[in-house]
Amino acid sequence: MVGKRLATKNEAEFCEIYKHPHGSLFQGDSVEWLKSLDGESVDLIFADPPYNIKKAEWDRFENQEQYIEWSMQWIRESHRILKKTGTMYLCGFSEILADIKHPSMRYFRSCKWLVWCYKNKANMGSDWGRSHESIL
Repeated sequence: MVGKRLATKNEAEFCEIYKHPHGSLFQGDSVEWLKSLDGESVDLIFADPPYNIKKAEWDRFENQEQYIEWSMQWIRESHRILKKTGTMYLCGFSEILADIKHPSMRYFRSCKWLVWCYKNKANMGSDWGRSHESIL
């Protein structure tokens, strides 16, 4: 086995749960973890945060404003730790990313909108289902 799964701790904290020679996986409070990293020390951030669609306990925010406020906390920290030549990709539904794009522009000089298309999983009855997600 090349990698190793480690024990988990309190989710309010953060801990390494998987270690591999090429990197590690951490679990816990993402904002606190980002704050622990040195400034301008990261080349790439690929973020797939909660979407605030309330399908799981960890994906529930009181309202959209609270979700945007939380998003801006980790986006601000992401900007701080990214190298000047670094890149960040942010996954989400287009209607949610539209709310985040404008306030995040104070940290990033350019922003491209990518579309990830995939085959619709099944006939959802009256719900059309999604066949794409966006990446900022």
